[in-house]
Amino acid sequence: MKKIKYLLIVFLASFIFTLTANASSASISISGPSTAQVGQTVKFSVTLRANDSALGICSFDVALNNFSSSGTSVQLDDKCYGRKSYTYSFSYKVKSSGNATITVKNSNITMDDESISYPTASKTIKVLSQEEILATYSDNNNLKDIIIDGATLNPVFDKNTLTYNVTLGAGTEKIKINAVKEDSTATVTGDGEIDVSEGENKIDITVTSQRGNKKVYTIIATVIDENPIKVSVDGKSYNVVKRESMLQDIEGFSRTKIKIKNQEIPALYNEKAKIYVVGLKDQDGNVSYYIYNTKSKEYTLFNQIKSNYITILNVNPKKVPAGYVITKININGKDITAYKTSSKSKFILVYGINLETGKSSFYVYDSLEKTLQRFDNSLSEKIEKLEIICLTLIILIVILFIIILIISIKKSKKKSKKNQIKMDNYQKENTMEINKKEIKEIAKKKNKKRKNLDKMLDEM
Repeated sequence: MKKIKYLLIVFLASFIFTLTANASSASISISGPSTAQVGQTVKFSVTLRANDSALGICSFDVALNNFSSSGTSVQLDDKCYGRKSYTYSFSYKVKSSGNATITVKNSNITMDDESISYPTASKTIKVLSQEEILATYSDNNNLKDIIIDGATLNPVFDKNTLTYNVTLGAGTEKIKINAVKEDSTATVTGDGEIDVSEGENKIDITVTSQRGNKKVYTIIATVIDENPIKVSVDGKSYNVVKRESMLQDIEGFSRTKIKIKNQEIPALYNEKAKIYVVGLKDQDGNVSYYIYNTKSKEYTLFNQIKSNYITILNVNPKKVPAGYVITKININGKDITAYKTSSKSKFILVYGINLETGKSSFYVYDSLEKTLQRFDNSLSEKIEKLEIICLTLIILIVILFIIILIISIKKSKKKSKKNQIKMDNYQKENTMEINKKEIKEIAKKKNKKRKNLDKMLDEM
């Protein structure tokens, strides 16, 4: 009896060993992210591997929990046949916060014409909402230190102080800044090797926390200039750039030198248009290009629309087309003098110069498509001439009306005077008639009295 039990145990052990060996002759695994955001489509891969021989026909089921699908069956057939390993990838969208699980089960593979069932493989990922993800991020956007080679910050660095000054020797062209962040998950921009020129140079160092909040540290690096050229344009103060490396090339312009206030400075020159362009640096260290008139010593903002090879002149031309009023528009980030027929119009007149021909003219600027088209002023001139003719005709008609009115008034006065004379003569004639009648009556009365007197005398 004991011998039978012993043989049974040996048989069972041999059977179990055979299953384990078969199972261990191949493996299955799942790879993919460990975390995901709600609504994110996540990619996973299932890899089958043969440890001792080669894979045959393969299949398995995928069960999904907290995904946009509940699962699927994968029939690889002979796609993995003869391979040491085969990877199948799939993507599904996670649904809600919590855990999402991928399970590979009912896997089946043939190896050496023998069908083998494999253990279940699964992977769980943590699903977070955007708010939950942000809550795990650091919001530290502080610097630990700012180090500048060969210079000292003023004031001494403090993470809560955002503006610093540093003075650099005459002729300094570059400054090397090392911004040391306090939190390793933060990102820093604006440090490194920075070009500088005479006068003030504003350098902004931006620290962005893992959560996305920004903090800006500003360094005002002043390069000593013993003889600066200061100018004022539109009420704003500038320093003329005296270092050629600070001027970038402009298509159609060649590099040259001109004198401003008895100092030789770098400039750009266009032969066709006969214009010089120089650099002016504002108090924040920003360099802008200006057209310099060597005769009038005036500066005009240089603003070029490259697609049309037109440079806009920020000036007030002597004559503006009829119907247009002056306004201001922003082109390429710069305020430009322009002209509109109405506040709602998208087509605006600007005054510019063609660098290929050197001719100045008005151009129609399309504020939607950002393009320029030469302005045809002939229609405007015709309308202006027509307006002048109409105005002249109106004035002539008014003058003619006044003349006719004056003549009519004079005639009326003359007629009134004649009528008055007639009336006076008529009155005089009537008065004379009346007087004659009265005289006759008086005479009659006197004659009658005389006759009566004579009769009385006779009777006596």
